[in-house]
Amino acid sequence: GRAGRRGAGRPHRLRRELHALADRLLGPVRSGPKLREALAGLEDLGRRLPDLEVATPSDLLLALEMESAVATATYVARSALERTESRGSHFREDFPAEDPDWERHVVLG
Repeated sequence: GRAGRRGAGRPHRLRRELHALADRLLGPVRSGPKLREALAGLEDLGRRLPDLEVATPSDLLLALEMESAVATATYVARSALERTESRGSHFREDFPAEDPDWERHVVLG
């Protein structure tokens, strides 16, 4: 299991990194370059998840929560990158107008 693992740091550090990445790159105003940078950063965080140092039960809980948070942020970034328009609270600097072709949901596999 995860207990006693050392290597990628404590889950608290990874949470701070995820929050900083999301604040900087996944805010309400987005662009293709920012979203691609976010995806690269999320991929790095995801690679580090299995090696988190888990010393306490709360570390374990946070490590498991971080797995979900990184996955969720990745889906947000992927769907925002896929949608090449602005609509509602989703605003793309590089696609500032609504596009009637995007009056649909984005489904990622």
